[in-house]
Amino acid sequence: MSLRWSSAPISRFAKEGAGTISRPIRALRGGVAVALVVGLLPLSVGSAVAEEPSSSSCTGQADQAADAVAQAVACASPVELTSADTAYETVHVNPDGTTTYDMGSEPVRTKVSGAWKPIDRSLVGGAEGIEVASPLAPMTFSDGTTGEPLATITTGGHELSMDVPFDLPAPEVSGSQLTYGDVLPGVDLIVTVDDDTAGFGEVLRVDSPQAAANPALDELEFPLATSDDLDVVSAGGGFEARDSAGEAVFTAPQPQMWDSSADGVIAQANAQAILAAPFGVTDDESAAPVVETPWAADVLGDDVAADRTVAPVEGDRVAQMQTTVTDQDVTIEPDDAMLTDSDTTWPVFIDPKVKAKTPAEWVMIESAWPDTTTYKFSPDQGVGLCDYAVTTACTKTNKQRLIWEFDDLDWLGDLSAADVTKATFKVFGTHSWDCTPRGVTAYVSKNISTGTTWNSNASLWGTGDYVAQQQITVAHKSGCPDSPTRFVSWDITKAAKWAADTNKSSFAIGLKAHTEASMQQGWKRYRKDASISITIERAPYAPTNLKFTDPAGACTTTDSARPVLRGDTPTVSARLNDPDDNDSASQDQLKGHYAIYTVSGSSKVWSYDTTSFHNAQVDIPVKVSAGKLKDGVAYYFDAYATDESGKAGPVSTKCEFYIETSPPSVAPGVTVVSGPYHNSTTPSGAVGTPGTFTFTTGGANDIVSYKYNFDDDAMTKAASPGANVAFTPKEPGKHTLYVESIDRAGWASSKHAEFVFYVRVTGVESEWRMAENTGTTVADAQHPGDSSRALKLTGATWVDGPIGDLDGDGHADSHAIHFDGAAGHYAQTAFEPLATDRSFSVSAMVELDSAGRNATAVSVDGDHASAFQLAHRSGAECVGAPANGCWGFFMNGADAAKPTTTSVTAPDEVVTGQWVQLTGVYDATAKTATLYVCTPGSLTNPVANSAAFTTPWMAFGSLQVGRGLYNDAATDPWPGAIGPVHVYQGILSAGQIHDTCAGAGA
Repeated sequence: MSLRWSSAPISRFAKEGAGTISRPIRALRGGVAVALVVGLLPLSVGSAVAEEPSSSSCTGQADQAADAVAQAVACASPVELTSADTAYETVHVNPDGTTTYDMGSEPVRTKVSGAWKPIDRSLVGGAEGIEVASPLAPMTFSDGTTGEPLATITTGGHELSMDVPFDLPAPEVSGSQLTYGDVLPGVDLIVTVDDDTAGFGEVLRVDSPQAAANPALDELEFPLATSDDLDVVSAGGGFEARDSAGEAVFTAPQPQMWDSSADGVIAQANAQAILAAPFGVTDDESAAPVVETPWAADVLGDDVAADRTVAPVEGDRVAQMQTTVTDQDVTIEPDDAMLTDSDTTWPVFIDPKVKAKTPAEWVMIESAWPDTTTYKFSPDQGVGLCDYAVTTACTKTNKQRLIWEFDDLDWLGDLSAADVTKATFKVFGTHSWDCTPRGVTAYVSKNISTGTTWNSNASLWGTGDYVAQQQITVAHKSGCPDSPTRFVSWDITKAAKWAADTNKSSFAIGLKAHTEASMQQGWKRYRKDASISITIERAPYAPTNLKFTDPAGACTTTDSARPVLRGDTPTVSARLNDPDDNDSASQDQLKGHYAIYTVSGSSKVWSYDTTSFHNAQVDIPVKVSAGKLKDGVAYYFDAYATDESGKAGPVSTKCEFYIETSPPSVAPGVTVVSGPYHNSTTPSGAVGTPGTFTFTTGGANDIVSYKYNFDDDAMTKAASPGANVAFTPKEPGKHTLYVESIDRAGWASSKHAEFVFYVRVTGVESEWRMAENTGTTVADAQHPGDSSRALKLTGATWVDGPIGDLDGDGHADSHAIHFDGAAGHYAQTAFEPLATDRSFSVSAMVELDSAGRNATAVSVDGDHASAFQLAHRSGAECVGAPANGCWGFFMNGADAAKPTTTSVTAPDEVVTGQWVQLTGVYDATAKTATLYVCTPGSLTNPVANSAAFTTPWMAFGSLQVGRGLYNDAATDPWPGAIGPVHVYQGILSAGQIHDTCAGAGA
């Protein structure tokens, strides 16, 4: 007889909208990482709330890591970090700063519509058939509708469907079990949802030899369909459906068939027990040895009525069935002997199972059947020696061991052994032979699978990595007052540390009875739902981002690149890091420890420990104490961190440096590389003519750069040693190049250089005709687009000019500006339009309202005095001292507050209210100053007087109309009108002057 599962495309059984696809089981790995990386929180006791926490605030749960930390400290109890929960894992933040990770062999919750809900394996009606209420892996079962597969299971976007080769009636539903009655005569199909809701088992219950003889059972094909991304392969006597990465997504252990022999064994053993009862039993190990009463319950425990439709009961006759997997089907060969043997106890059960791969597995291995396994047994199994000579409840003399494997522990492999502080393995003890405690030892086991057997595993225990963890002496039996059934624990800290140090993402723990080889009394039973608990506290990482912040400096261990820091109290900085801080919410708390050593000899010269705790991933600066460091000595600083438990991390890399405590004491030098400029008051160059400069150290050491600026002592521009800096003047006059040197510590020299040069004025002709007759600006008629040459008026008014009403329209044909003689009323240009140390001419039409004091019509400012003035003078300065004074052309011999003045005056007395044209001419060749005075419209030559002038100088100020400059102050404001003003770089002849004067009256 054979049972055959054929592999077929998923489309054969799939329907539109069928089934909910859950997330991959492997995705739980990410959940574990989040749980641990976010949840491993060194806690700050100093940050605990001083107030007694209210009972309402001590909920024992928090969604955010920071809230979990605060509650754990305040309430002095562990707090579950719910945001880190997964189906199998629960993370608790502890008050002492550690984190405990608990993982069970079975899930404790599942995601339904995005929210965690308790596992519920109840079967309910659904849109596509009969569904599991709240499963880990969604499953749908046939409701008897024609064409639907028996079962469909999904996980992580993968799907597998299994069908049967006969029609299915509507099933009878009871809790988590479906019974399809009489699928063949005398044969029921029973489907049971696994306790973990990650899979299901189906058994054919064959009630009698007559039912077993049905030809329809000779070969049964169970069609098996998968999604396109899965391949079905033989594995461990069963099969696996693997993804493209070779990971098992669905597993089917080696199928079994079993009869109901345990019913007879139990009856026989209990009958024997009744006969033997008068002999009694003893739990006194000091008494003489006796044969224990052979109750079946002493082997089977109290749960002798285990559900045979799920798994065989201890004492049942069991046969393992081998499978052969091809591209098209999976064939199972049952044990024909069991089906035809007259000693077979009916009914017989034939069992294929399918499960989604989960992060935990468990098996029972046994010496009497060394090449077979009981994979994911339910509900419990035995450990120790089951001796047939002692009790017929044991079908053979047999040694049994139990193994649990816990996967998806990638986070553990990322740790070191020192990070693991404690680990335990816990499982529920359902039964022991008697009430006397005897030893059970936990071992590290080789990892398991559906194909794990006694032969492939047991001989490794106690060798190599598979070392004993802890032996405990225990009994757990119903009816024993001091040793009831209960959870018992083993210390597996060594195993967890080993897994961390060897980068394991999974490990297995096995249980072995200490008296396995010789004593039935060592027999015990344990339930499948085991768990591990690992408490972790990782040491901080080495600090990073070492640097200097005040003054700034980069970290280096290269001699030539060591920064030189200004002063002896630099600020050092390091970023404290913790492996458990992957999220700002975790608020890991660390202290920093800093130290400075000499590079030569590594002598410690300074250290500092932060007094408060700081969050991880934060730069913590610390100022070095004064008087600890010296000029010219090479130092380095390093740092390490400690967490709240005092666990210290490794020391950082070194960060080397020097210091300098004082700036360079000498100013840098300035050298002209190109251009006409020199450090002198003598004008040189011109507007638009470039010059290039470079800087020298001035004799200072360790100069690494310069700061400079032209005409700005802020010195904000930088230059490297030997670099050239260029300057093209846009204005004539005084310019200053300010320079300071910067040493390698960033000190600026205590003295700076000032390279002063004067840019010559390039004189051209300018003329202000006063044609506007309105506004506050008079344009230069020769340069109308150049605003810098325009006269800006202050306190001036417009009046008629010297040319009268020639066209008879009742208005003067020229205009002028009028000043009232008050200080601050004047007009000026933006800069000097003349070179006053060279030949020039200046003329102006003027009219004086009052002759009682000196008044200046046109001048050019120096720094302290005017270079020249066309002006009116009164009293003794005029020849003959006329009452109304005289006109004059005055040239000052130096730019000084009270310079020596050369005066050229006209012989005629000034007539107030009358227009005259004044013209001053300086001849640089003849070294003479000449004044021309004429009346507009006159046909006679202008009156001319001259005087020798031998000390011309360049004035760099602006052209002034209506005032002069003397003794560092504006002086001689003009009381009257001023008409057109004309300047010319050169000498105007007497004839040219006559023509302009005569034209004014034409």
